[in-house]
Amino acid sequence: YELVAHHDPCHPLLIGGLGQGEEKLGMMKIRLKRHRWFPKVLKARDPLVFSMGWRRFQSLPVYALEDHNRRLRMLKYTPEHMHCMTALYGPLAPQNTGVVAIQHAGDNVKGWRVSATGVVLELDADLRVVKKLKLVGTPARISRHTAFISGMFTSQLEAAKFEGASIRTVSGIRGTIKKAVRPGGLEKFRDGTFRATFEDKILLSDVVFLRAWVALELPRFYNPVTNLLSAQVKPVRELKPAKKKAAAAKAAAEAAAGADGARGAHAAAAGPGPLSSALAKPLLGAGGSGALATGAGAAAASGEFTPAARFAGPKPGQVFKLGPQGLGYYKDLGPKAAAQAAAAARAASRAAFMGTLTGAAGAGASGQAGAAGGSEPAGWVGMRTTAA
Repeated sequence: YELVAHHDPCHPLLIGGLGQGEEKLGMMKIRLKRHRWFPKVLKARDPLVFSMGWRRFQSLPVYALEDHNRRLRMLKYTPEHMHCMTALYGPLAPQNTGVVAIQHAGDNVKGWRVSATGVVLELDADLRVVKKLKLVGTPARISRHTAFISGMFTSQLEAAKFEGASIRTVSGIRGTIKKAVRPGGLEKFRDGTFRATFEDKILLSDVVFLRAWVALELPRFYNPVTNLLSAQVKPVRELKPAKKKAAAAKAAAEAAAGADGARGAHAAAAGPGPLSSALAKPLLGAGGSGALATGAGAAAASGEFTPAARFAGPKPGQVFKLGPQGLGYYKDLGPKAAAQAAAAARAASRAAFMGTLTGAAGAGASGQAGAAGGSEPAGWVGMRTTAA
């Protein structure tokens, strides 16, 4: 159900099948090599994600080197520039199956992702990996070529397990463990003391050591990768500096536009002031109801002009400005058409103003003539007559 519920159509799925023997879990012997581009060495028992055939799982690998007698000696770290054997617990895969190991499967990994590559060699449920064990003891009593060694083992039973093993002193004298000795007695031997014979007589100051191999307990950890059964989280990639700067400038412009719109809406709700009301009123001619008021009404009726006392936010297809019809929203005709309309409006305004001045001058001249004919006092001489 989870696979269908969280399916991402942009993520392709490759469907396959498993063989009859691939459904079991067991130990596998793998020849593995750290990838040359991976910056770090791999440590034993550190978790890795393995891709092997149709399976992806997490497990704890143990690295080893194979001796000439097929003994697997444990390695703490992967060697440089060479292969090593790996004991891995997981679903069994056929021999010669390719293996890819990944240390981190996240989307924010910087650098090379593939940690190691390898191939499956054997399927063995009883894989044995050993490591070195060095035990040290000191002589407690010496009698010619025979000596009693104490401090190497902790119990008589443990010493009995190593009967017949080869031992050696620091000076190079070789010997053999003969028999474990009971603790106490007349000599008051410690528990774990044993009798050993040597090639030559040793000294009480000699140190005796035993080199042995101890089998490791291989971790049986298996965790399948089920990322397709959970909700897919898309990675957030960081923008480049240029794109980040452009996005910040765009966000600042949108924030400024939103602040202006809110300020305009608040001002519209508060009502227009006296100066704005005066600016919003259409210009009147000398006769009272001039042609400019008529033109503003016609423009408002046709939708080319909407009077407004304050900016109330952007409107599609319109621009807010102080034009020939007053303060308000005008139809956005583009730069060229707006320039032509502004030039035509200025010419019409200039013509109306000149007509008003001409009419006012004619009325003043006729008034002066009437005053000169009837109401001038005696002896009054006009300036034009004097100038002529």
